[in-house]
Amino acid sequence: IFSLIGFGLVLVLHFVNQKYLKGKGGAVVSQLTMACVLLIGLAWECAFGTAIYLIVDATYKNYVKRAWMRGMMGAIFFVLLFPAWFGYILPRSFVGQGGGHGEGNGDDQGHGQDGHGNGDQGGEEQDRGRTDGAGATAE
Repeated sequence: IFSLIGFGLVLVLHFVNQKYLKGKGGAVVSQLTMACVLLIGLAWECAFGTAIYLIVDATYKNYVKRAWMRGMMGAIFFVLLFPAWFGYILPRSFVGQGGGHGEGNGDDQGHGQDGHGNGDQGGEEQDRGRTDGAGATAE
């Protein structure tokens, strides 16, 4: 039921964005859609965990067998679901998080080509002094 409600909410968000906001709410709608999708994923994770416990508890009465089967079923679900989670859900959970600086709009976030914002290679400019805009050295 939660998946259906979440999917309906995503459709309503996109409808409101297109009909009333004329597509101008793209960033907000995108982030709210991502939040709904992640919540749906968490709900499915809980559903799988509950299914494991209920199936094992109904099947085995011995505590050791229940513990063993919970581990086995958890390992099976891990092998089946972890690649999808790692390849699809995890990368999308970091979308829009700018690393604490910059605008997070796909640019280099102020790091420059070498990762430090000034574009030089290994501090060469500091070794030979700073240059002004015309190329003259200011020492």
